[in-house]
Amino acid sequence: MRCILILFSVILSSVMAEISLPSMFSDGMIIQADSSVPVWGQAPAYEKVEIKGSWMGMAAMTRADSEGKWKTDIKTPEASRDSLELTITTGAGEYKAIKNVLAGEVWLCCGDENMQMPVSMAMNAEAEIENADRPEIRFFTPPESISVSPKEEISGKWKAANRMNTGSFSAAAYYFADQLYDQLRIPVGIISATCASSTAEAWISKDTITSSRKMLEIVRKYPKLEEYGKKKAEFSKKFKKWLETEEGQRPSEPSYIDYTGLPSATYNSMLSPLAPYRIKGAFFFQADANLARAYQYRFVLGLLIEDWRESWDVPQLPVYVVQPQIDGYSAENLKFVPEFWESQIDVTNKYQNTAPIVSYDVDKDNRQELGRRFSVNTLAYNYDLPDTPHKGPTFVRKRIEGSELRIFFDNVGRGLTTQTFGAVEGFEIAGIDRVYYPANAIIERNTILLSSSEVDQPVAARYGWSLTSENLPNLENRYDYPAQPFRTSRWKYITRE
Repeated sequence: MRCILILFSVILSSVMAEISLPSMFSDGMIIQADSSVPVWGQAPAYEKVEIKGSWMGMAAMTRADSEGKWKTDIKTPEASRDSLELTITTGAGEYKAIKNVLAGEVWLCCGDENMQMPVSMAMNAEAEIENADRPEIRFFTPPESISVSPKEEISGKWKAANRMNTGSFSAAAYYFADQLYDQLRIPVGIISATCASSTAEAWISKDTITSSRKMLEIVRKYPKLEEYGKKKAEFSKKFKKWLETEEGQRPSEPSYIDYTGLPSATYNSMLSPLAPYRIKGAFFFQADANLARAYQYRFVLGLLIEDWRESWDVPQLPVYVVQPQIDGYSAENLKFVPEFWESQIDVTNKYQNTAPIVSYDVDKDNRQELGRRFSVNTLAYNYDLPDTPHKGPTFVRKRIEGSELRIFFDNVGRGLTTQTFGAVEGFEIAGIDRVYYPANAIIERNTILLSSSEVDQPVAARYGWSLTSENLPNLENRYDYPAQPFRTSRWKYITRE
């Protein structure tokens, strides 16, 4: 009997001493290079924990708290394609090794179905997947989910870019990683957190949303998220009972699909467990569920940037905002898009280390070009290559010249042109009656001269606002980057209540 008790005690202590790590800390992981990186996990209460990378001269030491939680920072090496190892050891001798670790650049790519669209559904999918052989590009893709409260763990594992895996990767994120790798020749890790039909507010913590007076309308939606939580709890009880008895029909789990747009729903389940895993920066590609609330979006998007910077404890975390493409939207939704773009531009002008990724001219399935635009922005802003062409013409000012209106631009590159080298399209002008008419647009050096037989005395102009097939915007610079949509006077918002 005594032998049995001793054996039981040994088994119990072994179980209790087991080290538990978040799923991101697993074989094949990419850690942010040349940085101070948080590492955290679970161990027996008050147990000493030693963390050592194969590149480290001395191990980092910490101790688990009363709940067994521990966290510390370690210094990572410069980016390299050399395989590394990270080990975690407790004072009791429990040991865990993470193998095939690479030090490189880690980016978060987050959003709705726009970011989620896989390589298998994008342009030239078959050939791209067949040729995918980039073991230094790795994705961590947690499953789409929502939660009523913040989670501490999420499932997932690192997968290398190869024929077996690449088809399921986010296409925009993959082609970004591919371009970045080509330019830098260092490992690239992508954390791809996406959920179809999610709103922007779904990716923000509850603390941040409830602290803003401008979010009162959104705050009122939390009870519906709690309703989902109650349904999940009821299902768990019924399912547990069914497992015990196997009597009757197996209970059906409540669908989360109708709740993906609720505030904090995807943050709780998909971002809360990830933060503060060190990242270089983030891309946010989300639009559809917020289009009709385009004016409000400027406040929501600003909160999202602030929230992520706090969650990752990086005050100036780079956050790139991807503008939705024209291709694929109905006429009903297309009318909201210009005000949505405007909100995105306003936010990126307000916050440092942010920028819009202008993409209205890119076909929906052309994720290769979209990924390239991701990469040139990061090369210019984050990798000390400021001369990398990455931006199209941006409005600076207007000047009234009798019956004509002249528009001045910045970022004209080697000069203004159009995508087809034909007539400039997409401009409208208005007089004091505030009625817009399509404008004749002439390129004169680095300016556009606008006129219309319907407007004798123009006072305002706009570009890329009436998105009809007869007047689609086509202005760009000679680096092939499109002009940002704009308007010189904000007389009216169709999405502002």
